[in-house]
Amino acid sequence: MSLADYVRNGKETTGFEEEQDKIGDYQVTYHSGIDIVGGDLISPFFMVAVGGSETGSNQKVFSIIGTDLRMRVLHGDANSLKKTGDFYSPGTTVMPFPEKNNFNTASTGPHFHVELSNGVNFVNPYTLEQSSKDFKTTYDGGETWGDSNFSF
Repeated sequence: MSLADYVRNGKETTGFEEEQDKIGDYQVTYHSGIDIVGGDLISPFFMVAVGGSETGSNQKVFSIIGTDLRMRVLHGDANSLKKTGDFYSPGTTVMPFPEKNNFNTASTGPHFHVELSNGVNFVNPYTLEQSSKDFKTTYDGGETWGDSNFSF
């Protein structure tokens, strides 16, 4: 799989499992997905929308048909996904590129954050292999660290 399977005319800005610098009080041990700027998000798989939240980072969750994988997209604009139950085939538009920065805590501008999980570990979006890294997050500058949520 390649970036072109996830976005039309976009560019990856942060890769899977990359270490990240601290931004404000937010930091992660490893990056749990890929960050993409520019272009519309497209479906890399046959999948169905199974949930999400229009608060915080506007997350959308998709079940990838025929697998135990789920895909979560963070930082899209509110109301950018039609509804739970919508079906997507490979190459169809899932949502347009965000008009505003929906992750002000640790981002310099609009982008998509795309991550895959099998419910136990994060999965590399390009190789579809599960990671063995220890993904942790802090919102207080490193005083306390929490485990990442693989169940979405």
